[in-house]
Amino acid sequence: MTETDVWRSAIRLLDSVGASVVCGCPPGATSYIYKNCTLNKDGKIDAPDIMFVYENVLYICECKGNFLDLVKRNNGTENDFEKVRRLSREAQSGGYNDQVRENFLLNLDDIAGFAGCVAFFGSDYILPKGFSVLFRSTQLVMLSVSD
Repeated sequence: MTETDVWRSAIRLLDSVGASVVCGCPPGATSYIYKNCTLNKDGKIDAPDIMFVYENVLYICECKGNFLDLVKRNNGTENDFEKVRRLSREAQSGGYNDQVRENFLLNLDDIAGFAGCVAFFGSDYILPKGFSVLFRSTQLVMLSVSD
């Protein structure tokens, strides 16, 4: 399964549980349904695959075809577990508040917290420290972390 398959499955799962997708960037493409997820902090631009609100928490999510792809270093710097943890910490500290309000028209008064999320296919994985299972279907697993 590809990263795009995981992205599509995650969008369908989020819809089925009543989550609200704020923005979405399918791998290597543009979504014509969702705004692109772009976060800019001190000139560093990040484009998470999906941002969504579920139970008053804003999740910043990266998708990969399988668990092992999540632990590979992106451009030699950080893996996706580290990336979503960094992005959620920055969001919790208020670093993206103006962008989230302006770009995605999200009222942050309704948001109780921020969390990172990774999505992948498979049942063979080791739960990374600090992460918990957010959603699981027959193929898709979504893990979350909030520090």
